[in-house]
Amino acid sequence: MVGGHANPLLITGYRVRGTNPATTADPATRIPKASPPPPRTGQHTEGKAILPRESLIHMSKRPKRNCVFCDGQAGSREHALPYWLAKAMERENEPVLPAILNSNLGWKTQGDYRATGNLITKRVCGDCNGGWMCELESSVKNIIGDWVNPGRENLDKESLAVDKDQLAILNRWLIKTAICLSHVAPRGESEKMPIEAPAWSFNNHVPPSCLVYAAWIKEPAFMMKVARGFRIFNGGKFFENQIHRHSFDFSIQLNHLAIRIVNAPDADWMVMTCRNSQGNLCTPRFWSHGIQPPEIKNDIVVFDGFEHFTKVCTVTTSPTPSIHPDEAEKASRSLQSIIP
Repeated sequence: MVGGHANPLLITGYRVRGTNPATTADPATRIPKASPPPPRTGQHTEGKAILPRESLIHMSKRPKRNCVFCDGQAGSREHALPYWLAKAMERENEPVLPAILNSNLGWKTQGDYRATGNLITKRVCGDCNGGWMCELESSVKNIIGDWVNPGRENLDKESLAVDKDQLAILNRWLIKTAICLSHVAPRGESEKMPIEAPAWSFNNHVPPSCLVYAAWIKEPAFMMKVARGFRIFNGGKFFENQIHRHSFDFSIQLNHLAIRIVNAPDADWMVMTCRNSQGNLCTPRFWSHGIQPPEIKNDIVVFDGFEHFTKVCTVTTSPTPSIHPDEAEKASRSLQSIIP
């Protein structure tokens, strides 16, 4: 493990009390609604002709880019957050703002707020977009489609159960989604996902060192965070952020549902004590992958917020008895400080 600044990416919803930014009368602050599929070549839209692609090639001086998942030519429009998912959450027109956080420079944003259903990247090819990625989305929809309903009431531990085949599908989808979402944000000083990550998703080979867990969040929202580093006890000391060459940390909240996948090679896991505003001890439901998750007997899986969920499990390379009490207290304070 080595220290470093990982430029984590955060996408968060934005809402103004008493107003709807998507329909405000001020054109300068109007948020474009999620865009429908583009018209066919030669059609007219609002009196403006859309020229055939061939007539525009000479106008572009940008070099051709390969698909992030294969050697095909990029350019296909891919919804980084699947449109079916944004619509199922009833948030397709809700404005969001992608940003990155640099520990030295602070938050960096680029452009205006965008509709949740209109987070588009063109870093994939048509074969991937219309092939395995399309099939993957269909499979994931069958698993979590009902879980992301904003009015969902069943928030118990058993309702988060997945079998081995479903977990394999979700793991592949989580990595694919993290990669696509990382391409709708401003560029940072480092990549937000390991260079091997596209091949993991394309070849359906998720590293066995990944830990995956899920929980419910009390208040529905859309939040997403992806980073190269993670919180860790290393050598008995606590660090807020360290990275490994193959590491990544991706968390996403889809209304009440929250899922986190972390790749932390050569490390173990420990669960921090986290209580909600009612004083109940909260722990997630572990979807074991290639590693043995911590043993948890608690049945409360409803967290007060997204930050509680993302910080409750901490990587460790140190046996628990070797962790100095002051270091454990430091990690606990960083978690408890976000309790409402």
